[in-house]
Amino acid sequence: MMLNMFPSSLFARCTIARTTQTLAVLLGICQIAAAQGSLDRVVQLNGMDSGKITSISVLGLILERGGVDKKIPAEQIVSVYFAGEPSQLNGARLAIDSGRYQEATELLEQVSSDEIDREPVQSEYEYLAMAAMARDALARRDDLQAAVEQVAQFLNANRSSFHVPAAIELLGDLYVALEQYDQARTQYAKLGKAPSPYYKQKSALLTGRAWQAEGEHQEALAEFEQVLQATETGPAIEPIRLAATLEAAVSRAATGGGGLAPESDRQSLASADARADHLLAR
Repeated sequence: MMLNMFPSSLFARCTIARTTQTLAVLLGICQIAAAQGSLDRVVQLNGMDSGKITSISVLGLILERGGVDKKIPAEQIVSVYFAGEPSQLNGARLAIDSGRYQEATELLEQVSSDEIDREPVQSEYEYLAMAAMARDALARRDDLQAAVEQVAQFLNANRSSFHVPAAIELLGDLYVALEQYDQARTQYAKLGKAPSPYYKQKSALLTGRAWQAEGEHQEALAEFEQVLQATETGPAIEPIRLAATLEAAVSRAATGGGGLAPESDRQSLASADARADHLLAR
């Protein structure tokens, strides 16, 4: 009934205008998507940048956009989406992040070799396949030795990947699960050799956890204290300090020293916002 209040010609013009506007919006969306598809995208702790990745190393990558290079440290990288990568790679990333490791593996098995025409994309594919298998082994506490071999194979074949630190950590975690604690600490110690406060603190935290898992709490406390006494701060380092505070409390309690952390660290924990749980899980 309301439509009859408008002259038919006016209604037709309004309909055409709306249709034209809708098409323009859809066209704009398609153009943006196409533009994004031609660019590499790097999701970081503090946002996302897009451009062309011109260099990759163990410590990070360089992203070029408009003639300007931006160096992005590995510890700041959450994920990288490569231009032209098979769609299954992103599905696998999401599945791994959600703990659906078998689903990730199945998605990656759908990718054929002729779909990958860039070396960084091949390295990304190999990392995701390795991570899905190794994390599944850790979750099930099964096939751990096979997972160790696959992580080692990835590291040997991808010495310049920004995923190397994460792969080293994963290898150490597998050794802990196998109760091969010396081997685990050897891997974690490699992280501490990087010229980065983040990796030095991460190395101490992980080494402390390995001592803790072995029941050697005094040695564990010494490692946790290295983290707590460090002066460097930042969004990437914050979760390491929070984790070390909690782990130190566990080891103090185990040695009969009480579970209370020093006052400064209790205040640090008390003032941590709702992001802490997410950060500690990284």
